[in-house]
Amino acid sequence: MPDKLYTKALILCEGKYDKQRLQTVVEAPILTTDGFRIFSNPQLRRYLTAAAEERGLVVVTDSDRAGQRIRAYVASVVGKEHVTQVYVPRIQGRESRKKQDSAEGILGVEGLDGEVLRAALLRAGIGEKQGTSGRMISKQDLYEVGLNGRENSAALRKSFCQQAGLPPYLTANALLDAVNVIMTSEEFYSFFAKKQDRT
Repeated sequence: MPDKLYTKALILCEGKYDKQRLQTVVEAPILTTDGFRIFSNPQLRRYLTAAAEERGLVVVTDSDRAGQRIRAYVASVVGKEHVTQVYVPRIQGRESRKKQDSAEGILGVEGLDGEVLRAALLRAGIGEKQGTSGRMISKQDLYEVGLNGRENSAALRKSFCQQAGLPPYLTANALLDAVNVIMTSEEFYSFFAKKQDRT
């Protein structure tokens, strides 16, 4: 196993088993939301806001609707300019400790292979110098490839997200944040060029 990644930022995940999994791949302070309890815990919200402003906040949630709801809420509370979003891939499966599949039948953070989780963190710049070459992807870029502002944009966004390993129900604004984490503008347009070549 490679050396652990390191970040001075505070990492926020959903539960204690997610925290235990993250601790195997990254050296950082890690807190949990305890699921949806963050919505009714003003003390935790105040702490996260202060920590995010001081050292930055890294949000790692499951790639399902619940995880997306939590990450969107946290960003709205602490300010998305202080948040680094880590998007883990949607992988079908069930954690060994669970008797039933999750609502969407996918693995949560706790069930991901260490290398998969490590790769997701690296894509977001955790453990490496921040910043990528090339300009940021914009709303205009999403429009040009049909992911925003078109009649079938919602369906195209869902298809793109599934192929890119992102939650398939992202809004245009959430997708913009996500793609700027996982790819450069050159990689974004290259993705669609390759897709057209296959058709």
